[in-house]
This record gives sequence, C-alpha cells and structure tokens, in this order.
Amino acid sequence: MHPVSFSILTHLDRLSIELARWEDRGGMGIVMLDPAYKYMAGSKSSQLFDMGAVLTPLQIACYDAKAALLVGHHYNRREGASRLERFSGAGLLEWARFIISLDSKKIDPNNVVTTFEITGNSVEDNMIRVQRTMRALDETANPELSYEIQVLGEGEEAREAKFMKTGDRLMRLLPAADADPASVRRLHMQIVVDGGQHLQESTMRSALNKLAGDGLAKNHATSGNEGRWSKTV
Repeated sequence: MHPVSFSILTHLDRLSIELARWEDRGGMGIVMLDPAYKYMAGSKSSQLFDMGAVLTPLQIACYDAKAALLVGHHYNRREGASRLERFSGAGLLEWARFIISLDSKKIDPNNVVTTFEITGNSVEDNMIRVQRTMRALDETANPELSYEIQVLGEGEEAREAKFMKTGDRLMRLLPAADADPASVRRLHMQIVVDGGQHLQESTMRSALNKLAGDGLAKNHATSGNEGRWSKTV
C-alpha cells in the first residue's frame, strides 16, 4: 500500500525493488494501481503517446516480476453514453487486454447492487450482477460490520435482465393473484435488484396501468391508499 506520494514516471524503481523483495516469498500475484490519476501525475491522460510512455515501463516491471497488473480508472460524466465511451482519457482503453467496469445502484443504506461487465481480447464477454449487504453487528458508535455477497445473475441471465422492457420486468416480479399484492415502492426496489436499472415511479405506474388495461395486472388499492398490485392469475 502506498498512501504516500508515488509516481510511475519518477519512482518506478521503487515498485521494482518492492516486487523483488517478495520473490523469496513466492512472488507478488497482482499489482493494483488505483486510482490511475493519483500515480500518473505529470502525464497527459488525453494524449495517447504520453500514456503509452507511462504504461509500457509499468507493464514491463510487473511482467518481469510475474505479477498481473490491474489499473483502476473512472467513468466520465457523459450520462447515456455507451460503456466504452465513458472511460476517461486516452490510452488505457486501447492498452488494456481486458476491461472490467463496475456500475453500482444503492437500494437502501445497507444494500448495493453492482453490475460487472467484462470484455477484452483475451477473455469471453461476460456480465455478473451481485448484491452486497452490510450489517452492523452491534449498536455502538463504531460497530463491527458484516458483509454478504449474493450473485444475482451471470452471463445471459444478467444481460437479459438489464435490457428487459419495463412491462416484461414487472410481469416477472408481480405476485401471483392469490399472493399478497406489492406496492409500487416494493416493486421499484425489486427492479433495482433484478435489473440494476433506475426507473421513475411514474414510468412504472404507466406500465402497471397498461398491464391492467391488458388484463394482466390488478390494482388492489382502496380509497386513499397507495396502489398494491398483483397478476390477475
């Protein structure tokens, strides 16, 4: 761990020395540089040739130590752009053998759903969706925490859930006619878990009303109460 000033441009020999120290312990398995901008100060991230001059010596140092190299980066703010278009700067995307992107949605203070998308020239494309649940183990001001990871979907299962239409997604989640109906808020939370996608409640209500008009869904709301929905069969 290097929480102190460290530059690939001027201090790469420090990394090589540290990697060499681990040789008698079986070697270093992986070197993670995260975030990239903290350790690449002095290079121009928008210039392809600058990034090549920085990344190539780093890659060679790790290769000589038989260590895999993982460089952490960040998305730009272009909401709505494709995943690959949102990787900031130049060089990292072209240089990497494979790309792992993380997109997280918070369901509530204790639960986060993260979608991992993996692409590259040395691995098969894949998508994995996981839910992380965090719980306090006591009621003190600084409690010990527990973490639980649940895989929600992988491969085609995760990809189909991400791109499913709102009506199809709701039909997948609506309780059966003989089960307790679900509120729009509960359905919204399930949609985040099921598809990792944010939807406005107004969009969901429109889709539910259309399903009701098609005879597929029923609203069990009573006067003055929030709508509660189920399938008709």
